Amino acid sequence: RRLLFSPVLFHLQAASSIPVLTKTGLGVAAVGLLIESQSDAAKSSFKQSSPESFMSSGLYRFCRHPNYFGEVIFWGGSYAAGVGSLTSPLAWTSASLGMAGIVAIMLQATESLEKKQALKYAELPEYAEYVKSTPKLIPFTGGDELNEIVVAAQKAQEAKEKAAAEKAKAEAEAAERAKQQAAEREAKAKLQAAEKAKNVLSANKNAHPSIESFVGDYDFKASIDRAEFEQEARHLFARVDAPIFKALADANMTAADVHKVEVVGGGWRIPKIQDTLLSALNRKQLDKTMNGDEAFCFGAALYAASLSTAFRLRKFGVHDMTSFAVSIDIDTLGASEVSEDEGEEGKEEEAAPPPSSATKKNIKLFKVGHKIPAKRLMTFKRDEDLTFTVQYDGEVPKGTPSLLAKYNITGVKAAMDKYPKGGKPKINVSFRLTRSGLVDVDKAEAAIEEMVEVEVCEKIKKLKNETNATNATEGDAE
Repeated sequence: RRLLFSPVLFHLQAASSIPVLTKTGLGVAAVGLLIESQSDAAKSSFKQSSPESFMSSGLYRFCRHPNYFGEVIFWGGSYAAGVGSLTSPLAWTSASLGMAGIVAIMLQATESLEKKQALKYAELPEYAEYVKSTPKLIPFTGGDELNEIVVAAQKAQEAKEKAAAEKAKAEAEAAERAKQQAAEREAKAKLQAAEKAKNVLSANKNAHPSIESFVGDYDFKASIDRAEFEQEARHLFARVDAPIFKALADANMTAADVHKVEVVGGGWRIPKIQDTLLSALNRKQLDKTMNGDEAFCFGAALYAASLSTAFRLRKFGVHDMTSFAVSIDIDTLGASEVSEDEGEEGKEEEAAPPPSSATKKNIKLFKVGHKIPAKRLMTFKRDEDLTFTVQYDGEVPKGTPSLLAKYNITGVKAAMDKYPKGGKPKINVSFRLTRSGLVDVDKAEAAIEEMVEVEVCEKIKKLKNETNATNATEGDAE
């Protein structure tokens, strides 16, 4: 160390004043010497009290080898202090090689000590955490610390951008909600005014709908008479009698078979609808003996009480039927025969199998006007799993999906593998049309018939022969 530091001494003796770089180098060297000495002293004292543990306090909190770091700082400061004395290329080369050699020695010593400590403290989990969180040689420049700084900066930026985005989103949503609420208020006001005008026109020839503050502070006012209303709604009034004629046709009846026409609901109060009903049914007057609101409530309560076991009522007949036909499409791959049974409340009757196509078979489950509730049992002979869809068959109201459900009957293949000598299984699927008009599958069962030959043992044969001989003897005695 004295040999390497001698150029600085010669430079200081030859110079009339100490340069700034030399002063700085000497200060850095002094700091490095202080770090090295303090680290060695602290480690020596710690090892005397805890020889089996590792040093992680004091300067060792900032790096794992502060003594070697102080050594590098000392020689770096010495190199900077002696730069002024390097006046030839040989001097520069020698000093630079010496400095590089010292750094290389410190790095090699650090790696060697790292390996020894890794073997010595391998079983201590706190040492692994210490190695992970503390730089090896240069403080505050470990990979983890730098990563944490970058991550913290990224998180702060992301939080700032997220807060700005959420604020903008909240403002946009608030503006959209305000716009929707305004539109809803306007729509509600329009509907209320239209409903009021319709009710007024049912009893009067003129109506004057109005909406306060319809657009800002401006009110809306209008006037409409019954003739204008009927003219604008003529395409709707023309559709009033169509459901009546369809209901009569489905029931195989005519208008002459109807004894009374009871009108309920709000629409019948419109004079034009009453005139249309009278004309369609060829009647002079309509029956208005029922309260439209109470009739539905009382009827529903009475029907619910008849279905409940908590009430005892006099029996009365309520016959409901389905308004739409329901069928199933069956994947016929692997199927050889289909048969059907249908019935109501447990009663069953035979039905002929429907025609089939190449890959699918369509079967009508319940036709229009089928009594509710009802059941249908179908038997399929096939040796593979069964897939079918339940759907409305025919015309349905606009916007109504035709597909009701899709079912997969599985386990048939596994049953065939379990009973390889059995015949083709019979799959019984039970369909149910509920009181609500819904179609579901109650259960699905598979039956496999297997012929088994059993060898009769000699004892049973002997007993059978003795029984036959006894019977023959008794017959001769008689």
